[in-house]
Amino acid sequence: MKKLLNVILSLTILGLYFSCEQIEETKTPNACFTPSKTTAHVDELISFDNCSTDATSYLWDFGDDATSAEISPTHFYEEAGQFVVKLRATNGSKIDETTVVIDIEDIDPVACFTISPSTAEVNTAVTFTNCSENATSYQWDFNSDGTIDSELENPVIEFYIAGTYTIKLIAISDAGTDNVTHQMTITNSTSNLLACFTVSPNPAGLNESVTFTNCSTGATSYEWDFNNDGTSDSDYENPIVTFTQAGTYTVKLTAHSSTSSHSVTHPLVINAGVIDPKVYTLPVSWVEHYTNEFNASGDWTEETTSDYSAAISGGLYTITNYTTENSWFFWTNAVTMPATTDDYDLEIYYKVNYDNVTQGSGLFWGLNSSTFEYYYYRFTPYNGSGYFTIGDKDIAAWSEGHFWEGGNITDYNKITARKYGNSMYFFMNGVYYTTLPFEGNYGNYFGFLIGADAKISIEWIGLWILDEGSKAGKLSKEFTPNMYHGTAGKLFQKVETTLK
Repeated sequence: MKKLLNVILSLTILGLYFSCEQIEETKTPNACFTPSKTTAHVDELISFDNCSTDATSYLWDFGDDATSAEISPTHFYEEAGQFVVKLRATNGSKIDETTVVIDIEDIDPVACFTISPSTAEVNTAVTFTNCSENATSYQWDFNSDGTIDSELENPVIEFYIAGTYTIKLIAISDAGTDNVTHQMTITNSTSNLLACFTVSPNPAGLNESVTFTNCSTGATSYEWDFNNDGTSDSDYENPIVTFTQAGTYTVKLTAHSSTSSHSVTHPLVINAGVIDPKVYTLPVSWVEHYTNEFNASGDWTEETTSDYSAAISGGLYTITNYTTENSWFFWTNAVTMPATTDDYDLEIYYKVNYDNVTQGSGLFWGLNSSTFEYYYYRFTPYNGSGYFTIGDKDIAAWSEGHFWEGGNITDYNKITARKYGNSMYFFMNGVYYTTLPFEGNYGNYFGFLIGADAKISIEWIGLWILDEGSKAGKLSKEFTPNMYHGTAGKLFQKVETTLK
């Protein structure tokens, strides 16, 4: 009986012991850490010493989108600013967090440069190599006058006067500035080579002869670069040059001796002068807005086309069995008319062959396709010669008919309607005929009109917009003999004009 009681008592004690073990709670962690520094520079490494207790895992948030699960991590910041570092300590479902603020500052710049060569002759290129650290911009003073002479990182300079120079570099960053100075010596040239020239006239006009007078010493040969493109344009001693583009040119002369070279530059201003819209080839810049060459042919009949529209397929167009009082139109939708504030040349190159000689054929523009108001430049045959009228469909002819010489109505001819300012200027094969007021566009279409039972052969149509911001003669339109059609037809093309 006594043994039985002992067994029961032992089991009771064991049950109580295990029951106490099962109800013991998980301890709450205490998050704690110490950074090696709370103020540091960009890219400076910081250590984070974890002093947390009762934690089984950790999560760090450094405030710059970077995290870590290490116990005691290290971290650096790539940008300046204030960052809140947070440590989360976890033990099962228990969490504790703590934060520390870290201030990150930009790194102060350190100014540094070298000079090569440290001693040089006058008019010799000297290279300044920048070895500064932590800088984003630079300022150079080459003659100690307090004026910034260059902001390049690694400038190359020529000194024209012998002497001792104190060169100062200021290195700049968001954190501040630093500066350093070095001295160098410039001596007189032992070779006596010196590039020198004068320019006359300066400024000059387009296509005006400009004389470059060479006053160099110690040189045996010369290279001239008139447009600063790095290419030698002349090896004459005293060249005479005409410029076909307006603008400011940096003209460079390089004088060579048997042992060395020296260069000098001078600015040259070329003025465009007064624009005369009555001159076909203007000293201006043209933008090719649209051109179209035709290479197909076909008939255009009343049975297959409506009165006022047809697709342009190119080549020879024929109107047949058409007896209504209106002319036929066809136009291109490839481009719209320029704004009324733009200046432009609208041109066609074509010839007409008439079965019905009483009708006219020509160019129209500014067309409103709903009411069919437009401007026109119309051919009419007259005794085997060319006769044309310039007008408005619904008002009246702007100008009485004109004859032109040097071509027949069946020849290829170029007609030009130039809008410049508030006027229209009209040319036949590049020859000016008359000026009329510009009244604004009725619509956005342009194309051709054809009389009844007439034939028209189109070579190209083109719309050229004037570059008002340049007027520098970069592009011009010219007749060129690289393509012929009929007896007198010539295709024009854009040609890049260069200085002569």
